[in-house]
Amino acid sequence: MQSIDPKRIYCAGINLAVKAVFYVSNNKEILSMKVSVAIASLIGGLALTQAANAAPVGVDGTVGAEWSGVAASHVAQDPLAPTSNFGAPSAANTMGYNVYFRSDSDYIYGLLVADSQTTMNWANLYLDVGLARQGSNFGLEVTNNHAFTPGGSGSWDVSSYLTKVVDTVTSTIEWALSWKFFADNNVLPAGVNYEDGAQLRMSQAFGYGVAGGDSFGPDRFGEVNGPGVNDVPEPASLALVGSALAGLAFLRRRKQAA
Repeated sequence: MQSIDPKRIYCAGINLAVKAVFYVSNNKEILSMKVSVAIASLIGGLALTQAANAAPVGVDGTVGAEWSGVAASHVAQDPLAPTSNFGAPSAANTMGYNVYFRSDSDYIYGLLVADSQTTMNWANLYLDVGLARQGSNFGLEVTNNHAFTPGGSGSWDVSSYLTKVVDTVTSTIEWALSWKFFADNNVLPAGVNYEDGAQLRMSQAFGYGVAGGDSFGPDRFGEVNGPGVNDVPEPASLALVGSALAGLAFLRRRKQAA
């Protein structure tokens, strides 16, 4: 299924609206050079605004303001947890930590904060991308920039799509994976659309104990909206559009008065 970029639709709609307002007149005259330049400036300004907003927000290894309102799920260091591939969890190889999960129109974000300082930073995350409700369909190896198909053979280098901070001083792992990865790579099962959102189902971090399962509830470590749901024009973009339209209207009035 081919994805539709809401930002392109938004910019295209603004473009057509401006042209419709200023191109249609009583004598169907062609746009003046000044109006053409103003429209080009509007569209260029929108493009710059959207590009500026495309960078991940607040990936600095701290629980900053960008995490306000996001509830944390706590993973306890539990010696009785199921044995993983690396041995039974213990205080020597497993650390308790908090998990935070959110998204915006460009990225999925995660933040893992250990209970105390540790040099352990191993983090494999298992997600249900597209909310297919059939278990985990996407795995992310944060610290080595790889993604994989759980239980399958697929593996991808996500270096160009992943932004991360691994800090052993604050004992945090913060990351942002671009939704564009799923648009550019055929990694999900047939019929599953990444734009429907994602659920973080299982976490392996700060050691080798596996944390997940139904004990974390139906939402596991959290569910987030897909890019289509999050994509709402930013106030800066709307202000830019309003200013540009006001300027265009002024130019039009001056031309008609002449």
